[in-house]
Amino acid sequence: MSRGRRLALLVIALALLALAALLLTSTGDGPGGRRTIAAEGSPGADSPDAARLLGGLSERADARRREQLRREDPRGEPGPTAATLRRWRRVERVVEPTARRFHSALSRYELGQPAARVLRRTATPRLASSLLRRPPRPPRGAPPERARLGRLELLPAESEGGRLARVELVGRVIHGGRPDPIAIELRRTTAGWRVAGIGL
Repeated sequence: MSRGRRLALLVIALALLALAALLLTSTGDGPGGRRTIAAEGSPGADSPDAARLLGGLSERADARRREQLRREDPRGEPGPTAATLRRWRRVERVVEPTARRFHSALSRYELGQPAARVLRRTATPRLASSLLRRPPRPPRGAPPERARLGRLELLPAESEGGRLARVELVGRVIHGGRPDPIAIELRRTTAGWRVAGIGL
């Protein structure tokens, strides 16, 4: 082979090497054109293993946030303390019998039966006077059925000096076989808890 032919082949080989190097640097997958290769055993960003890894990290982050919230609030969520709930239950045990006696007396009064004394004992003077000023109007025809209260739940409405001053008992009243919502408001007075209002 002549010297000129060998020189030509060498030039061609160098050109091919330069072209290959150019292709490798211009088509890399990493930042700045550099090719990045994941380490063995490390999942790619779109692989199922990567999704599980990211999901695990998210769950651990959520767990840390929940733990931090528990440290800030030992009950795990904002709300009344256990002592406050016990006070509310004590109030409920007092006000519910008063509310039921009042409602029973009001039902009798509306049917024309004597109940004024119980109404005065269980309601505030203002409410009792307002109710007793209106004469009962029992319906004509068959003897009507008295309304009866179902289950009641206490809703704190107002506090004074760290104790409840006004509450509502909400629940259902059964009248004529049909349940309707009812709310009975009670206030703390010098004479004890008294019904101050009633709403259907």
